[in-house]
Amino acid sequence: MDNHLMNTKRWIIENIAGAFWSDNFRQGVKKLPFKRIPVGSDAKYRCCVYKERAIIRNRVLAGLGFSVEEDDEMTSLLEYADAALERETIQGPPLTIIDIACKGCANTRYYVTELCQGCLARPCETTCPFGAINVINGCSHINKAKCKNCGKCKTVCPYGAIAKISVPCEENCPVDARGPRRGQTYTFDKIA
Repeated sequence: MDNHLMNTKRWIIENIAGAFWSDNFRQGVKKLPFKRIPVGSDAKYRCCVYKERAIIRNRVLAGLGFSVEEDDEMTSLLEYADAALERETIQGPPLTIIDIACKGCANTRYYVTELCQGCLARPCETTCPFGAINVINGCSHINKAKCKNCGKCKTVCPYGAIAKISVPCEENCPVDARGPRRGQTYTFDKIA
C-alpha cells in the first residue's frame, strides 16, 4: 500500500536512520519536522502547519521508540535523541496513540436511511433490546440516547434501511486495538 501515510512513515524511519549515520544525530532528529514541512509551506491535511509539524514530531518520537502518550511536549527532540542513544532497550509500546492527529470523528453509530419502508413487522423495533427504535410517521427512528450500537436493528432490517457509520481508525486498526478512551476517538499508529 503506497499512500501518504506509508510514505510519511517510511520517510521518518529513513531520516532517523540517516541522522544516526550522519555527523550529528541530535541536530538531524531535531530538524525532521521542519525538513518534512518546511517554513513557508501550506497545511495539506490539518488546520495549520504547526499541527502538521506536531504530528511529525510525535511520529519521530514514536520512531525513536518512545511513548507519545508520556511526552510532556517540553522535552525537545534533542533530549529524546540523547536518551535513544543512551538506552539499551526500547521503552515505548508497540502501539502508540497520537492524540493530536485525531480529527474528532463522530462516534460509530447506526441510523435509519430513507430506504425505510415502515414495514408492518417492524423487526428493528421488536429486536432492539434497549427500546431505542421508535416509529414516527411510518418510519423507524433511532433514539441516540438509548442506542448502545449493538447493530441488531441493522441485522434484522429486511430492506437494508439501517446503515452503520464507522470511525475509520476503529474499523481499520491492524491489531484490533480500536475504541475510544475517555469519550474521545483516537487515531492509532503502529511504531514499526
